[in-house]
Amino acid sequence: MHGAPARVGIIGTGAMGLGVVQSLVRNGFGVGARDILPRAESAAVSAGATAFPTPAALARECRTVILLVVDAAQIDDVLFGENGAAAELTPGAIVIVSSTVPPSYVAALAARLAAFGARLIDAPVSGGPLRASDGTMTIMISGDAQAIAECAPLFDAIAGRRFVVGTRAGDAAMFKVLNNQLAAVNLAAGAEAMAIAARAGLDARLFVEVVGASSGASWIFADRMPRALDEDYAPRAATTLLKKDIAIAVDNAASLGCDAPLAWRERCSMPRSPPVTAPRTMPRWSSTTRAVSGKHSVAGPALLPWTHVDVLPDLSKYWMRLVVLDPSLHQGVFQLMLGQ
Repeated sequence: MHGAPARVGIIGTGAMGLGVVQSLVRNGFGVGARDILPRAESAAVSAGATAFPTPAALARECRTVILLVVDAAQIDDVLFGENGAAAELTPGAIVIVSSTVPPSYVAALAARLAAFGARLIDAPVSGGPLRASDGTMTIMISGDAQAIAECAPLFDAIAGRRFVVGTRAGDAAMFKVLNNQLAAVNLAAGAEAMAIAARAGLDARLFVEVVGASSGASWIFADRMPRALDEDYAPRAATTLLKKDIAIAVDNAASLGCDAPLAWRERCSMPRSPPVTAPRTMPRWSSTTRAVSGKHSVAGPALLPWTHVDVLPDLSKYWMRLVVLDPSLHQGVFQLMLGQ
């Protein structure tokens, strides 16, 4: 059914958005849903939401709208594009931006929405689809204090841990970008360590256990590596999102005049295609090269060139990193593992 009144609207009911729908419905909220993919929207309806044909139609019925789309371009589209939500928001409406997008974009978006009489809460989320669906994910929050207070019951329903990190739109996005920067770098380092451990003939499961009890532990290592060892390829995330997030991190550092060589290297390592067809050697980044990043440039330290497969030909670093994120790539990954 379409057009029925709802209290909270969710635009973007994919993996994370569907979990938010489920948590809100479970806690007694009326929920409206809109997704460009019919299967995602149908899943939200099955969870108890009311579907709307356009973002504009949803905004007319929902005083609070949560955005969980992929990137800034999609936010612009659902807010300001054809049948966009912004022009239909009621005076005083609240738009909660929970996508991972550049902090500078969120800061500028607050003023753009204010022109329509709406308030913005910067509230990216972390924890994955499972924690979204059971209401235990982490949420970082910044923006207008009154709007945040009004949304306290909503945040209680969808998150297990809530951090109000500032009053400026963009502050929460900065926390999220830096978190994801660490996650990406830790995941790459963990994959390399696993590959070397296996090459050395170590017990892989024991290695995971030892690292988990030692100083090299990280949440993403503990989450991804056991699943890879179990050959569990059920999708929880996508490499395209990881590529997007690490690109935001590099651009963010550059905009602040900071070097981020580990993030830059991780950005370069992300393939444009499955690794079996990826270029074998990454370009050199010398100390005299200016690495253009968006509208900014930043000098980087000298890094030796490195390869996808030549360092450990029988165990590509992509063994763990890509297989557990995008199961469609696993055949190419295991071909590289076997040196094929």
